[in-house]
Amino acid sequence: MRKTQLTLLALLMFQFSCEPTEDTGPGIDYDQVSDEFGDMFKGAFRLTESLQIASVIDRTKNQLTVQIEVENISKATKNHIAGYFNIDPELNQRTYYPAPPLYSKFNDTYALQKLDNIIDTSRIFNNIQKMYIKALSKDIAVAKSYGDGFDLVNSFRNEVVQASELSDEDKIPLLEIAAGSKALFEFMENGGVRKAQSNLVEILGNIPFGRTEECSVDWRKVWIGAVVALTVGVVSGAIAGATVGTVTVPILGTVTGAVGGAVFAGAAGFASGALYGITTDLIASCPRQGSLQQTYASCDEAWRAYLSNQTNNMPSECFVVKLQI
Repeated sequence: MRKTQLTLLALLMFQFSCEPTEDTGPGIDYDQVSDEFGDMFKGAFRLTESLQIASVIDRTKNQLTVQIEVENISKATKNHIAGYFNIDPELNQRTYYPAPPLYSKFNDTYALQKLDNIIDTSRIFNNIQKMYIKALSKDIAVAKSYGDGFDLVNSFRNEVVQASELSDEDKIPLLEIAAGSKALFEFMENGGVRKAQSNLVEILGNIPFGRTEECSVDWRKVWIGAVVALTVGVVSGAIAGATVGTVTVPILGTVTGAVGGAVFAGAAGFASGALYGITTDLIASCPRQGSLQQTYASCDEAWRAYLSNQTNNMPSECFVVKLQI
């Protein structure tokens, strides 16, 4: 089964690089594409303000057991983004889970290695696309501020638009990354994290949380998690989309199912990965004392099974954490 999937991915790589689609000619308005994607992502990120992003499973005097509602996050972002596409219901069936969280302090070397491994093993981006994504990732991993992030993403977008070595289809997922990144940085810089924290306080109660200024979210870590989830979504969406004919994509018009599925699921992955990263970082940084501990030892195996399409389900235990309070 794994061999069949890899063969299909190889065919999809060829299709992404070589097959033209109806409305992706040289007349594409890249500014309009970026604006449409940006509006789509902004709406998705605002879901953290009211969505059930976590729930309390058990509470004792010294410990709070919390379920991160990854399925709620995934479904809500996917349904929001589906409103921008005319898609086959089959593309909307699978839940595009983000990766299990990393609770340790951000380490740029480890995070980049994880992202590079996902990009290389996904077998969906061509070598030029990989080069662009990895270069942006390296720069963002060592960036010091949102301002640096904005500058890097704007430069990345301009380089992609002007790149003669990239076809229009090659550019679309890269423009999606640029638009999602810009919307994410704006959301986080303009109080979005504080609103997500207020939502968590209402859901979990104020007991496990310290003062607001003690809570923090590493925007670089959230961004890398979002790109990892986008990559997983692109692969899953391309495989599912290959069976559904054509898909209508914002601004671009009608494209093949594989391309449309990849664009749709990539966007759903980026948005859900970002929301998930914000939630887990808040839960990890806000408790006044104690530590955050993942309780399910086989999450890596479950995640690999999900990535290889051996299962559509991620064990819910992977998203249960215990807070010592």
